Amino acid sequence: MGYMAVKENVIARIRGLCYKYPISEEYVLKNINLDVRREEVSGCCRSIWQGKSTLLYSLNGIIPHALVGK
Repeated sequence: MGYMAVKENVIARIRGLCYKYPISEEYVLKNINLDVRREEVSGCCRSIWQGKSTLLYSLNGIIPHALVGK
């Protein structure tokens, strides 16, 4: 599969995503890189308070539009 075919299959791309909630001292997401491809099934498994929901909020556009942070 060539570069163009791979590029066309990417429906969401994140590069260097960092996010910190206003009440937090540390970043919950640090330098996240992610490609989601068409017809791909992905999972996100971590323990509590590790950024799973924050990552999904970013993909949905809730962050930065509805939730404030850095």
